[in-house]
Amino acid sequence: TEFKLSSALSPIIQKYQQQALLKGINFSTHLPDMTVKGDIRLITSIIDSLLSNAMVHGSQEKNAHILLSARHYQKQAKIQVWNQGEKIESSIFETLFDEVAQAENPLNNKTKGIGLGLAIAQRKANLCNTSIEAKTNKKGSCFSLMLDTGIKPQKRKELRELSNQCLNCKILLIDDDQGILMALSMLLETWG
Repeated sequence: TEFKLSSALSPIIQKYQQQALLKGINFSTHLPDMTVKGDIRLITSIIDSLLSNAMVHGSQEKNAHILLSARHYQKQAKIQVWNQGEKIESSIFETLFDEVAQAENPLNNKTKGIGLGLAIAQRKANLCNTSIEAKTNKKGSCFSLMLDTGIKPQKRKELRELSNQCLNCKILLIDDDQGILMALSMLLETWG
């Protein structure tokens, strides 16, 4: 679907603003009024994973900074999560999105995660026909993904709004249980 990016990410932003406040980290956003196309659940989950990664693996020093931004780039929307911290070592950087290789965590410290967040986020990005790109330097890291832009989000119509209108449409029911098909068909027929 097409949806407003800032509205979709609002609950996630509030969540990480609270976490950042507790840790003394500066968390800011730059999200212009932008409509994107995609699976809203997968995309918000990807951004949630990237922000969680920045919060856990970025600099834990007071006043460190995390930025969530979006901008138009080559007729698409470029979403980026920036965090301050040390450069990711090249041996780890090469396997960031590999579910088999995990970052060094000798004490198996669960507060640092289980090492699957970026791999899962990358798989979700692939389902959305995009991919997460990463870059790192001595000042920190940036994770980004490209999304198609939309024109404007279509207003969803509630079923009760539709039922009050005379629509000339057909409904296709698919189920492997004949009893469910018959019962649902009868219910829809009684609704007109």
